[in-house]
Amino acid sequence: MRRWSPIIFAVVAVLLFRLPEILLRRNVDQKLREIIPPKKDSLDTNSKTKPAQRPVTSNSASRYEDKENGFSIEFPPDWTIKHALSNEPIAIKAVRYGSDNRFAAINIYVQEADDIAVFWRMTPKEWFEDSFGDEATLIASGREKIGPSDAMWFEMHAPKQNGAYSVAYGVTSNGKIFLLYGTAVVGGEAWYRENKPHLLRAIRSFRFLRGDGVK
Repeated sequence: MRRWSPIIFAVVAVLLFRLPEILLRRNVDQKLREIIPPKKDSLDTNSKTKPAQRPVTSNSASRYEDKENGFSIEFPPDWTIKHALSNEPIAIKAVRYGSDNRFAAINIYVQEADDIAVFWRMTPKEWFEDSFGDEATLIASGREKIGPSDAMWFEMHAPKQNGAYSVAYGVTSNGKIFLLYGTAVVGGEAWYRENKPHLLRAIRSFRFLRGDGVK
């Protein structure tokens, strides 16, 4: 790795990339069974106690506020909203379940950064290459605005990770990098194309509660 600190690289290159594999591990030999029962949080299957929930509130059917991390996001109204386990750097997530092991997810990761300028000196392509190298194929990348905030993004395909297609956006505020990560797993490109409008609509609804995102 050339530019990212070890902490940031570990989050993006390990936790994000390995998440679909972790979710699928329990049902890898049960191809006709849904990977995650719709009313059960599979990430909690090894814990008998429910993790402490972060201070997230709902202002409507699908918009959520995280006052601790200072953001809001509007999830698809029919997706399952989940709180992360205490040892995950995920602030909030939403999941859609399909048949034949398919699922799509929107995850919001939050990490402290030693130097935000290092992130913004990269091009979107360099961000992808530093995070995933040759473990995935870059489809497209670029920069845009999410509300008033500058954002960098890339879209990728990871054939070796259950065929996942994903799109990742990065925004920053108050010394933190917020990774807005949408993915569709198992169902191939058709499943991803079906879910991509929902993933992008949610990601582009992301807003900071205290001022604009800053570089």
